Amino acid sequence: MECPPVDVESVSEARAAILAGDGAWRVVDTRGHAAWTAHRLPGSMSLSPGDFAIGADTGPKAADIAARLGASGISRDDHLLLYDDGSGARVGPMVWVLDRAAHPRVSVLDGGIMAWHSDGQALNSGPEAACPPVAYDLSASPAHENLATKRWILDNMNRDDVLFVDTRSEAEYRGRGRGAVRNGHIPDAVWMEWSETLVDAGGGVPRFATLAELTPRLTALGIVPDREIVCYCQSGERSAQVYGVLRTLGYPRVRNYVASWGEWGNDPSTPVAAG
Repeated sequence: MECPPVDVESVSEARAAILAGDGAWRVVDTRGHAAWTAHRLPGSMSLSPGDFAIGADTGPKAADIAARLGASGISRDDHLLLYDDGSGARVGPMVWVLDRAAHPRVSVLDGGIMAWHSDGQALNSGPEAACPPVAYDLSASPAHENLATKRWILDNMNRDDVLFVDTRSEAEYRGRGRGAVRNGHIPDAVWMEWSETLVDAGGGVPRFATLAELTPRLTALGIVPDREIVCYCQSGERSAQVYGVLRTLGYPRVRNYVASWGEWGNDPSTPVAAG
């Protein structure tokens, strides 16, 4: 099953939707409750990847995601606008979580709260009343499996339509970093550091690289939309950022190996390549 597309919205597009005040979009701050309380986009709610139980072998499950979304006042009909500090470090994992429940309409604010503030837009702060809970209906769409486990990788690593992408530093990829008992990379994995997905939009504000900007690099590595892309890093965080970026670029089949090298490199039975 392929996930619905994830759109990237500019500050001007987000501002128009927020100022409309018609509730058509739900603005979601993914940075964590403390950061949200300190300063946030007007009308936003706090919901971060840390609010979901992310097990290395199980998920979270779609039913648990639906329950958490509903308790936060989010229904399946809501168009969600996600933001973080602009790096995608929290937005990417949230896109991954929402994909597991096949939430139909998700957008990302390009540049996050930094771009919003740099554009001169107002920020709110302090406590705010929680939204009343609603029912989140999962029946309209089956759950989407976008988790890669060690077992799944071992069973699928020889498929021509599957490509593994190591999102760590080059030193880690080549086995010069000390992240586990054994160091290197999954055999035949290509290397694209997570930071390559970001561009300086000016004034230190990051934004996601566009498809045109990234296509030469992606194509050269074989990271193309008709393959199933499996991202990994050391602990599933940098790889989740790349997961989110690939989804905004229109890639329909992407997985995140949450346990990543912390598991693979410490298991003596898994194959490892270096150099």
